[in-house]
Amino acid sequence: MKTQNRKPGRPFGVTIAIIVSVIMYSILPLTQVVIILGVEQIVNDVSGEIDLTVDASASGGDFRGGITDARLITQAIFSVIFLGIAIMAWRGRPSYMRFVLIGSVLLLAFINIGLIIIPQLTQSNSGLTGTSGGSLEDALASLQITQVILLILVPIYVVWYLNRGPARAFYRGFYLEREEEKLMVEQ
Repeated sequence: MKTQNRKPGRPFGVTIAIIVSVIMYSILPLTQVVIILGVEQIVNDVSGEIDLTVDASASGGDFRGGITDARLITQAIFSVIFLGIAIMAWRGRPSYMRFVLIGSVLLLAFINIGLIIIPQLTQSNSGLTGTSGGSLEDALASLQITQVILLILVPIYVVWYLNRGPARAFYRGFYLEREEEKLMVEQ
């Protein structure tokens, strides 16, 4: 009875790691892109039908929160690429997809944390979000802190679990023989 003949199944921890990573790095960013572009489209449709003449003091609505077209396009591209990586990691083939998934999760976490932290360091006001103040600013600051915590915890879990024995065996495609089994086979 060799253990090497059995092909290891996908461990539940790998499933959790991939699903949580897809939510964090594909679904949420793509949802943000769709919502921003959808709101802009609705506003553009309405403003074309209705003459909205307002004085300069009442104008100005930023649906993007300072997000440029280039950043939206980059975000969408990274999200789709990560989705492809996650699908291949789900299949478990090729065997190096474990390392690709770990590397891409770490890279995207580093980039996202930088995109949250760097603008806060360069802003002249003391708020985290750069809004005009009030309770909305406090709520957005709490959301950003929660996002940073998740951007730290998800990569820690992914790296930890994908380096455990069951995950390594799944990506390798076979279990390693134990020393006792090798000795019994040799005798």
